[in-house]
Amino acid sequence: MSATGQNVLVRMYKNREVLDVLRLNHLLEHDQLSAVRTVERKPLGKGQKKSFLDVYSIRDRSTNEPLWEAHFHYERKDSPALNFSIKGGHLKTLEQARLGASSQRRDEQAGLPHVAIWRETVDGKTARKIFDLAA
Repeated sequence: MSATGQNVLVRMYKNREVLDVLRLNHLLEHDQLSAVRTVERKPLGKGQKKSFLDVYSIRDRSTNEPLWEAHFHYERKDSPALNFSIKGGHLKTLEQARLGASSQRRDEQAGLPHVAIWRETVDGKTARKIFDLAA
């Protein structure tokens, strides 16, 4: 019965619509995920708002299907991996992975309904696990 319970928990935790670092860590600790870096230090913004972005696809190890994306923002192109900005590491749903604050503003200004982008903050310990998986 314990194995059955664990299997149900793993299936629940792989829900693509739910972002939760505790669930992510549980899946990482039980070897249920893989990670692939899909974007490496892409420049974003200009001037004072300039940053650099790394993106990792977090995948179901058994099917290789993407579950979420992990985004890490850096102040400099050559920053070490774990030196991402404060609140610069976050999970996004696949549907919202390509959207940013500017898309929210455009929708709002156009009077269109929009769903807030759901960003779950990733801590350094979890980030290291993701980076190690992708290495």
